[in-house]
Amino acid sequence: RSPDFGERFSNHTSMIPLLDNFINFQFSKNEFKAKYEECQVLGEGSFGTVYAGIRRSDLTQVAVKHIPKEKVTYMWVRYQNSFYLCVSEVILMAQAAGLLYNSSDENRGIIGLIDVYDLEEEVLIVMELPKKSMDISKYIEEMLGVGCREPNHIKREDPLPSRN
Repeated sequence: RSPDFGERFSNHTSMIPLLDNFINFQFSKNEFKAKYEECQVLGEGSFGTVYAGIRRSDLTQVAVKHIPKEKVTYMWVRYQNSFYLCVSEVILMAQAAGLLYNSSDENRGIIGLIDVYDLEEEVLIVMELPKKSMDISKYIEEMLGVGCREPNHIKREDPLPSRN
């Protein structure tokens, strides 16, 4: 039996040394609870649930994504001739933000990663919560004046004519 992710990396504070300056990697639910308070659900999807939260030390608003372990994917990342097994979503977000390469420019248009908790049953990704943020359904409703359902006054036509 090969050791699982937590067993292999339980002595590490970060999976990639370069990210130490940007993201804190933790492995304790108690540390999470001591640092953050979770509030209402912001949204749910097929890969997890996102909650609004508050960092206790400075009352900064955050978003906390809970991903059940069975839905978490990992990827190998090469850094300075070593390989690290990391949560794919974290690596992709860090890459989009320009954090993985010394020569990359930081992309301020990407939600910032704050902490990652790789726990036994789930992964928690703590991110910035922009002050002016909203659910995409609510945005569409406000911008178009309609809900997510198709308005009654729009008729759908069959895209393919029938062949009789």
